[in-house]
Amino acid sequence: WRHTPSKWRKKQCAPGQWRKVERVVEILAMHHEDIVRISEPEQARIAQIESLEDWGQWQSAGITIAALTLPAARIVEKKFRKWGCDMKKAKPAKKKAFKELRKHLSTLQRS
Repeated sequence: WRHTPSKWRKKQCAPGQWRKVERVVEILAMHHEDIVRISEPEQARIAQIESLEDWGQWQSAGITIAALTLPAARIVEKKFRKWGCDMKKAKPAKKKAFKELRKHLSTLQRS
């Protein structure tokens, strides 16, 4: 869209909407100050979480939910949903962990 903005503007949106698109592109740029920078240890923890394949690996990894930051907690939430921790028929340990994670996420999002 950067190469033909006039064509894209005419076909896709009004000038006000175009300014919103430009702002979103600006915010998504890696050098923008609004993007949260993740430290090296946090990147390593996120990589560890992403490498987990199943519930058993999560349990043996020794990661505590209370110590998770917001980006890591969101990744864990996706993993838990993938592993069925949010299902009605999930085992009690999975349900308990998912409930604890949701509580921790809501606390993180409020702060």
